[in-house]
Amino acid sequence: MPPLRCPADALPLLEDAGGAGWACEGGHRYPERDGVLELLPGGHAPGFGRLRAATYNLTFDLINVRRLFGARPRDVRELHRDAARAARGGILLDVACGTSRWALPHLQPEGVATYLGVDSAMPMLRLAARAARRRRGLDARLVHSEAQRLPLREGSVDAAISSLGLQFVAELPEALAELRRVLRRGGGLFAVAPALGLRARYDRRHQERARRDFPLELARWPAQLEAAGFDAPDVRIVGALVFTRARAA
Repeated sequence: MPPLRCPADALPLLEDAGGAGWACEGGHRYPERDGVLELLPGGHAPGFGRLRAATYNLTFDLINVRRLFGARPRDVRELHRDAARAARGGILLDVACGTSRWALPHLQPEGVATYLGVDSAMPMLRLAARAARRRRGLDARLVHSEAQRLPLREGSVDAAISSLGLQFVAELPEALAELRRVLRRGGGLFAVAPALGLRARYDRRHQERARRDFPLELARWPAQLEAAGFDAPDVRIVGALVFTRARAA
């Protein structure tokens, strides 16, 4: 049973007997449609609508990872593989999971028992749910929610990954604190996000964005991790991307 909790009163969420949704003892009910649990009614992620979702898997490797960020798709895949290995036999949380294309190939080979994908973009989640259904025997849950308000119980996941999503979270300290809250002690955090000042192409693109985003501040990043309750951070720079592996203290 996934360790979900109600966003209204923090009580445990249980799946309805009919399988149409989830509910807590406080009487709050949440629908599950097309494999996505709706915990963020009315919430959406600007810029990540149907068109972006439909083209994401086709264009992201070449346009974003290689040209914009100056990295290799292999670097991102390896981070997801390592996160899956860290969650072997347990629960892997994927925050800002998008279409889950990076995580899904590693879950069953690495022995992940349960995959929880969380994102604020419903069109991306629907694609993730569709892809997860094609993998027989995979226990996957896709949840419409936010990084800074994770609908999970304390210490309930074995490893967490956030891949190219933290730069869209304005409340980064709150998101990091939430990741630490839901991770068990010693659980691994695996993250990658861009920072300014590392690659001119990305810096220009950031300045041209119609919607503001929030790249990592590289000089502050280790201290932010420590303040949230993580230690032993391993930080590696590839192009404009900051790859991080850390442990919940």
